[in-house]
Amino acid sequence: MKIGPYAPKINRKTKYESINLLTLQKNNPSIIKKEFNDFINKDFRFEGINLVLSSNLLRGKETTNLLKKNYLNKNTEIIFTPLLKEILFEVNNFCSEEEYKEHKSNIIREKFIERFGKNKLFESNENIKKRFDSLIKIIENKKDKKILIISHTFFIKLFMIYLENPNLFINTKLLKKHINPNKRIMKFCEINKVKISKFKRYEVL
Repeated sequence: MKIGPYAPKINRKTKYESINLLTLQKNNPSIIKKEFNDFINKDFRFEGINLVLSSNLLRGKETTNLLKKNYLNKNTEIIFTPLLKEILFEVNNFCSEEEYKEHKSNIIREKFIERFGKNKLFESNENIKKRFDSLIKIIENKKDKKILIISHTFFIKLFMIYLENPNLFINTKLLKKHINPNKRIMKFCEINKVKISKFKRYEVL
C-alpha cells in the first residue's frame, strides 16, 4: 500500500526545492489526515491483515496509525522499519527547476528510470537490492501471516518488479517496461495484491 496523501511544500521553499529535500529525506511531511479516508479502498478487507510492515518515515507511521485506528484489528502486529523508506534520489540532479515546471513529475520518472539503469541514483542499486532481499527474508519468516506492506511509490514499484524479475539489477532495462514516465505510478493508499509462488499471498498498499 502506498502511504496516505501529503503535500511536500515547505514554507519559504519552492515546490521544486521542497520535492528535492523530500527525495533526499530531509523533508519529512505529515499526511493530510482530513483527506485520508477519501483515498482508502473501502472494499478491501483490512480485518484479514495480522501484520503490517511500514516505512518508518513520518508519513508511513501516520498512515499505519490511522489504518490501525480505523480499519485494522486492534491486535494487528506493527513493525516500522527503515527498509521500507523511499529510494533515495536527488531531483536537482535529474532536472532544473525550469524543466520541472514544464514537465512536472514526468521528467522525474523519466530520469529515475535513466539513472537507475546507470546505477547513478543517490542510493546505489546495490543498497536497494540489499534492502529488498532483507525485506524478503522478513516475509519468508512470517509465512503464517497475512502481511500488509506500507511504503512509497518507487520502492513499492521496484520491489514488485524485483519479485517477478529477480534479474532486475542485472537487466536494468526491465524498468522501462514497467514504468511509463508520462503516467502516474500509484495513487495515494493504492493497494496492489501480489501473488508470488515462494511466498504466501500478501498485499502491498
